[in-house]
Formats: sequence, structure tokens, C-alpha cells
Amino acid sequence: MNILLRADGSTSLGMGHLYRCLAMIQMLDSKYDITFVCREITGDFEYILTKNNYKLIQIKKENEFLDLCDEKKIVVIDGHHFPSELYQKVREKGSQIVCIDDLHDKNYHSDVIINQAPGITSTDYSTDPFNYFALGPNFALLREPFLKAANNKRKITSIKSCFICFGGGDQLDLTLRTLKIAIQFPAFKTINVVTGSAYKHSDSLKVFAGNESRIKLSHAIDEYQMAEIMSASDVAIVPCSTILLEVFAAGCIPISGYFVENQKYFYQNFLSQNAFIDADNFSETAIENAVNIALNSDINITEIIDGKSKSRINKCFQLLENIASIELTAAKPEDSEITYKWASDPEVRKWSFNTNPIVFEEHKNWFLEKVKDTNCIYYIARMNNESIGSIRFDLEDNKAIISYLLDPAFHGRGLGQALLIKGCKTFSVLNFKENQLSEIIGYVSKENFASRKVFENIGFVKTVEPDKLKYSINI
Repeated sequence: MNILLRADGSTSLGMGHLYRCLAMIQMLDSKYDITFVCREITGDFEYILTKNNYKLIQIKKENEFLDLCDEKKIVVIDGHHFPSELYQKVREKGSQIVCIDDLHDKNYHSDVIINQAPGITSTDYSTDPFNYFALGPNFALLREPFLKAANNKRKITSIKSCFICFGGGDQLDLTLRTLKIAIQFPAFKTINVVTGSAYKHSDSLKVFAGNESRIKLSHAIDEYQMAEIMSASDVAIVPCSTILLEVFAAGCIPISGYFVENQKYFYQNFLSQNAFIDADNFSETAIENAVNIALNSDINITEIIDGKSKSRINKCFQLLENIASIELTAAKPEDSEITYKWASDPEVRKWSFNTNPIVFEEHKNWFLEKVKDTNCIYYIARMNNESIGSIRFDLEDNKAIISYLLDPAFHGRGLGQALLIKGCKTFSVLNFKENQLSEIIGYVSKENFASRKVFENIGFVKTVEPDKLKYSINI
């Protein structure tokens, strides 16, 4: 499977979009063929791609990128400067689309949205129906040493060191502003300052650092060096971007704030959880106040990163593969036996509204009536020429009542989610051409947490009824 990543990085744009794409790709299994597509990129990042054997295609116009997209590729788009129209054009090429987002500020024509900020829900988004939402720090895009750090919890008993980093570009040179304040605190015996490949103020930073033994400067270091320095630092002063997630993983006492628009939801939502000490907009006064709080308060670090996001991100991409691999065909009379086998399985009966055992003749008669019913759209799902489940839409007034069933032999592989998405998308295309229904509704028992999650993951809205849960989505 081929993956195209469309992202840019420079002093003005910052390097965060490229680095979190890199983090995501390094989290994925090695079975994918990776190509970065960039209009703006630094020489240092080009070197990183070359070192990791990732392909790079540099473009001058977006049409050059669109020419690379087709139905055999997964396309990852990361950048708030990309308009909704670009997503639509990629969709028209037949590619599956993963959007890495901060702002939920446009209509996203995507299949998966990854947003690492806390407190964001599917209702914050305008998307195509049946988009899979991978939201919150559980989907943190972190490179390997930070995932390892998250699994090796450390305890800070006293504060002796400080870490300062404002990403790859730092056009405002907040690095130097923060260093000038941090050096005034004798408690910091070591001040680790890291700048990125697009940082343009190195000369003035070096002049200020001079021969001050407490200041340790590092420039354009790799993730292993970065994780090592963070893990050796007690307090970290960083912006509300991906680097804040790395600080959480490394177990530092975080001081953070925001100064660009795409950091505001990280800032607002993590601050509401008291996840960091507030440095507001990184004014001199705000930084000084935050450092004073860090040095004079009890040390209490909130655990944000559990170190398990790698498996969750892999499941997102496996979901896309599963959706592409599932084939839906109209149910036929000869499918009555296999559907009876699935429906009569004890695990399936356990979560049915009617838990009584099924008699084959009764099932067969019911099934044959459903197959003939013009108000029932009934699909059998197959993968690799093997029947794996079914999905049914019963048409009532201006809505469709959905019921899906996965062969218990295939449980635990994420195929129920893929079946629901593939079925809903297939039905929606048919509905658009023929029926013009406005809503799909599914009913789930309150105790069936697995099925509840499957609906909620793709934007169905929950309504609590006396004896069950109703999930609905407009189409």
C-alpha cells in the first residue's frame, strides 16, 4: 500500500506539520511505501527523509500533487493552509484521505481525521458522512523514543534543570526571550536550549549564551537526542504543539502557552485539565510568573500520554485497508444458511434485542422475505472471497434502519467498524441515486459497549431511549 503525505515546513510555517507526519509514518508498520510531497521543506528535513529511505517529491503547484493521487493510494494531508477544495479534488481522484488537524475550521472531505487535542468531538467537525474520528491524546503522534519514555515513568523530587524549545522555526525568537528569563533563576543549574532546522536566530542566541556554563545549546538534533535531553530536564517551556505531547511523554513539569492560531485548542483544552503551567502568550511577565509557580509549587504531573498510541494509529490505517478490501453483494436466497449460522451464535444472541434461540425454518422464511422486500437493502460482506458478515437497511418513511452482523470468527480485528463504514457509504451512494432518504438510524443495547463505540467513532449521534440507545446520522 502506498501512502502520500502532503505537508510543508519552513521558518514562516514552522516545522510541526512535517515532524508529526514523520512521527506518524514511523509509528506505522513497515509494509507501506512512503512518499512525502512538499512545496516548502528545509535541507535538514530532506536529510532526515533520505536517512530513513523515504521518498520526496518537491512540487511548485498543487496540480503536481493531485496528479500523483489515485484509488490505490492513501493520502495524508497535514496543514491548516490547505483549503477544503484540495481535499475534494483528492477525493475525486479516488484516494482514501487521512487528515491531521488542529482547527476543525473547514469542511473536510476525508476518511479519517486525527486531532491530538483533548476535548474535541465529532460534533466540532463538518465532514463527509462516516468519517472515522481519531481524537485526543490517545492518538498522539510521537516518535519512538517518546513512546518509550511514556512507558518509563519518572518522579521529579527537586527542580534543577530547564528545557526550552519553540519548534523548528521560531520566527518570533521566543527561544531567546525565554532563555533571558530562565537564566535569572539560580535554581536552574542546567538550561537545555534546543533549536530546529528552520531557526534563523542562531548567531544572537550564541552571543547571549557566551561562556555561561549553565546554558547547553543544541541545534537540529534527532528524536533520540531530543528525548534524552527532555528526560534529563525537570521543567520544560514549550508551545502548545506536538512538542508539548513529547514533554508529557518525557515526564517534565510543563510550562506552555500559545502564539499562533492552530495551537489554541491545545492550549484551551489542556489548560482546562490543568495539564501545564500557563505561560499565556509567552510575554516576559507570563514566562517569569510561570517559572515562579513551577519552582514554588508542589510537583504534581498529570499523566496525559499512555504510550499506546502507536497501535491505535496502525488500526486507523488498517481500517482503511479493510474498508477497501470488503466487497458487498446483494443478499441471495442461498445466503440463508450462512446468515443463520452467524445469527444463532451465542455471542451474537447475547447482544441481540431478542436473545432467544433462533429456529432455522423461521430464520429462512424471514430471510427470504427480506431478500424480496423492495424496502430492504441487504448486503453480504466478503473479504478475500470469504463471507464475513452482513449489513441491512430497512427503509421506513424518510429514514433507513440499519442492522449489521459480523461472523464471530472475525471478531476482534476491527472489521465491524469497516463493515459499518463500507455499508453506510455504499448505501448512501445508492440512496442518493434512488431514494433520497435523509437519515440512517441504528439501535444498540445499552450494555453493548463495543457496538456503541463503532457508531460513535464515525459521528453517529446518540439518543438515550428507555430500553436502548438510538444512533442517528444525516446523509
